[in-house]
Amino acid sequence: MSGWYAPVPCARCLSSSVSASRARTAASLGIDLGSSPLDAADPPSRHTPGEWLEHRPLLSVAFVALAGAFLVSTFVQAKEALVAPAVTTGATSTEERRAD
Repeated sequence: MSGWYAPVPCARCLSSSVSASRARTAASLGIDLGSSPLDAADPPSRHTPGEWLEHRPLLSVAFVALAGAFLVSTFVQAKEALVAPAVTTGATSTEERRAD
């Protein structure tokens, strides 16, 4: 019977949203949003290593690779697949997790 509460917030959110007929745009409210940031010119060249590194995917790719390797090693070393996500509990078996 658990899990019945999951649809409640979704239903509440959907019921409280504005319908399409009552929705208003910024222009209809007299608000000028200006030009799009996508239309702006490219920024000047990057002179410092920090500026160069900030706009390269190198750190993101390295982080994802390390996190993926950690997850793979966690699941490979686990005795049971259900225990692998319980890394922080120190539980080594399903019975130990249930005892908590």
